[in-house]
Amino acid sequence: MTCILSALNGHVFLEILKHMDLPTLLVLKRTSRTADDHISHYLASKLRVLLTRSFTHPDLFRSLLRDADSIISGSTALAFLLPEYLGWTPNDLDIYTPYGAFDVVIAHLVGIQSFQRVPIAEHEHYENEGIEEIARVKNGSIYVDIIRSKTDSPLHPLPFFWMTAAMNALSADGICAPYPRITGDLCALVNPLFVTAGGDPVPHLAPLIDKYQHRGFTIRTQQRAWCHEPDHPDGSPGKHTGCCACAVRVFGDEFCLRASFYQYTRPIEDVISRRNMSVLWRRGGHPCDNRCVGFSGLTLLEVEDISTSYY
Repeated sequence: MTCILSALNGHVFLEILKHMDLPTLLVLKRTSRTADDHISHYLASKLRVLLTRSFTHPDLFRSLLRDADSIISGSTALAFLLPEYLGWTPNDLDIYTPYGAFDVVIAHLVGIQSFQRVPIAEHEHYENEGIEEIARVKNGSIYVDIIRSKTDSPLHPLPFFWMTAAMNALSADGICAPYPRITGDLCALVNPLFVTAGGDPVPHLAPLIDKYQHRGFTIRTQQRAWCHEPDHPDGSPGKHTGCCACAVRVFGDEFCLRASFYQYTRPIEDVISRRNMSVLWRRGGHPCDNRCVGFSGLTLLEVEDISTSYY
């Protein structure tokens, strides 16, 4: 593998990487030290390009994310997760902070990155039980939302997102995708909090669903809705997968995809991997089928901080 990589023209190799999804990149990364170096450099460069679109000083902002235990989530993290050839360009950037780091992040964006505070329209407020408050800043045509978690974990609001594809967490040093297979297949499940008693998404989600379907996503309200489709994602009914309504999940668990921006010889402990900063959740909704042990009928979304409940 090392010989093959060395023989490739740099531009050709970069174009190949742009057509690979993150799981494939991580497999390639493990094949040799040379591959590890190349893929680590590619991922770090991809992050820097993404941050340069929004920030005058991207390296300082990356340091802020690390120091403030904060993450980027939503469409920007999804854009990083998907292969570059898809041409996914996010329209905004959302920073999620621990409860105590909210003011620090705002001060950095205003004082260092030349943003200005602007008001948020009432209809634009996030419908999320894990959020304490939101601030919006602007620099020219760039808008950034700073979202304060109700707890010390910036991950706490993520399980309340309206769909699984938006739940990815991008830190200064890595990314975590809780539903990597279906997201990589451009599929997503609607959060049961946003599903009517009749099993349909609530009406006000229609513009968001249209937006993501226009970008190639297939969106369903239940995992079993894919069961009779060719090449349906994430296994078959009854299999206890990360998408199961009854599965207890935690960021970094066996169903997640975790990727570091460094070589394997340099272990990191970022905000996503520190268990005392993580959260447990059960997605809820209808079980995959009647073989989900101990569950029948509808279950509700449950979210708890590990630091306060389990350790």
